[in-house]
Amino acid sequence: MLRVLKKYSFAFNTLQSNRTKPIAGHSVAFSSYPGLVFSVDDFYVISSGLVVQETTNGNYNQSLYRHIRADNVIFEFIRNVVSNRLAESGKEWTQLFSPYNSGTYDNQFMIVDYKLFKRGTKVSDLANDLLWIVEQMPDIIHAADVTPVLRAQGYWASYNVPYFPDIYQMSGTADMFRKFGPFYSHNSTARALIFRRDESKVTDLKTLYSLMRYNDFKRDPLSQCQTYEKQCIPPYSADLTIAARNDLNEVTGSYAIPEWSHDLEGAIDAKMTTSTMVWDLEMLAVSGPTDAQQPPFQWSTSGFKGNHFGHPDTFHFKPIYVKWFPKTYETADDV
Repeated sequence: MLRVLKKYSFAFNTLQSNRTKPIAGHSVAFSSYPGLVFSVDDFYVISSGLVVQETTNGNYNQSLYRHIRADNVIFEFIRNVVSNRLAESGKEWTQLFSPYNSGTYDNQFMIVDYKLFKRGTKVSDLANDLLWIVEQMPDIIHAADVTPVLRAQGYWASYNVPYFPDIYQMSGTADMFRKFGPFYSHNSTARALIFRRDESKVTDLKTLYSLMRYNDFKRDPLSQCQTYEKQCIPPYSADLTIAARNDLNEVTGSYAIPEWSHDLEGAIDAKMTTSTMVWDLEMLAVSGPTDAQQPPFQWSTSGFKGNHFGHPDTFHFKPIYVKWFPKTYETADDV
């Protein structure tokens, strides 16, 4: 949870000659950690007009790792950085990312091309190629323009569950669904149900922020274990919501699925941008687990003894509008 917001600008050209044009992603702003040159989360706002983010998909099929050849792969984070630098479109980003698949850190990357978006456009009129996604597993990559889905349902959300049926099957997530039920379904997992119920409330940055920090697990019926055909004691889990806080689950609780139990796990921040902020590589960001409907996370009272050098004891921060030199950041008092 020790976070650093970074902006890198490099005067790289498409070829060695200075007479060639600069690369599309010559500047990139992103959330990160000390000592790292990429995001990890991942969240990038890029000078190309692309915004790139991901959620991680679990690989429950260990046999897939047999397909990985150490002499024919490039680690995911390197392909990620190269794609951010060179791509001028969502489709090109997926094409640069896909070769030499390492099959490790298997994510669903979402790439929004703001060059194709005009403020005020009806959802039904959104341009093709506005939103591309790519999902990987060992030995398989699947990418597609999912703008038609965005036009049809009015939003796109990602849940740490594969979207593409072939990735869903090969990753073993389908087997987890058969074993544990709808929590492992792309359309019926907790966040999918909550997004479907609440996305219409999002009308501006403030309401988007509220949705992304939402966790009312003791009162929300969609955070009840029985909604997912399981029983828990107590009957709810702080994992079954948008901004999970598994530290709030009972140490002595009984949870039908291990992922729902007491653990040092969950959403540790939020980042978002808009069609106007993106061109200055700006974003709204907040550090720390959500305290919207819950008490702030506090190390000294959490019961966890892990190393947290450099952390504050309590994570209770206001969101900020991230701006870059010569501007300065602003506390987002209006959010």
